[in-house]
Amino acid sequence: MISSLKTVPREGATLKNSCSISANRSYWRSKLIDQLQRPSILNGIVATDNGKIEFDNCDWSSYWQDEMLADWIRPKLEGLRSAWEAYFKSGYSDIFAKNYVSTYFTLLDQSLIQNETELTKKLAAFENFYFVNQASAFAPVAVTANFRNPLFILLSQNGFRKGHRKDSRLMPMLKCSYKNFLASYYCLTRDTLVRNGNRFLLIYLNSNLANRSEGFDFLHSMEGILFARCVSPPVSETPFKHQAALLVK
Repeated sequence: MISSLKTVPREGATLKNSCSISANRSYWRSKLIDQLQRPSILNGIVATDNGKIEFDNCDWSSYWQDEMLADWIRPKLEGLRSAWEAYFKSGYSDIFAKNYVSTYFTLLDQSLIQNETELTKKLAAFENFYFVNQASAFAPVAVTANFRNPLFILLSQNGFRKGHRKDSRLMPMLKCSYKNFLASYYCLTRDTLVRNGNRFLLIYLNSNLANRSEGFDFLHSMEGILFARCVSPPVSETPFKHQAALLVK
């Protein structure tokens, strides 16, 4: 299911319409927050050529493709679904978060032991969504929300220091699926959803060196439209040396 809303094209923006751009960004950014607060799975965001943003989301069964799973997996997935929905309905309560995270990692562990490759891929990409333009052959950017992703909820529960959360070098790499291709991504930065709040987006770049410049270009074009300004370094800058070192290790 895809829902869309109109955006103001960045190209040709002037001082006269800068206020309009800011107001428009605030309006549909709130729509993004609304999407993230729903108990549905956000596969990705598409920036179209005609100045629109499309949210690509799906229901639980469509994401997991239940009909293709082994019989032992279905009740386990239903348990994860119950924990996931209860967490949302609780308003992101820490008590419900513990059950959600525990259920997720138990299933991930079982999937690895049973060598369920397709399920493991789905679990690895769970709650990570792509961000592309309409013509993208691959996803240059992946995004996740710290209050939805079980990995980041777990890090928070285990005392991951607040200062460390702002350091992209300490963020784990992620997997994200686009057009049925699972790729790896490394953390570039984060973007707070609400000022002075503790909910934020973590913005990741494709770890393939050949694709990285397109990721920077794409993020640069989206600054002030979806993300806050200066969410990415200038396009001319060389990617951070420490990030490249992490990818080699």
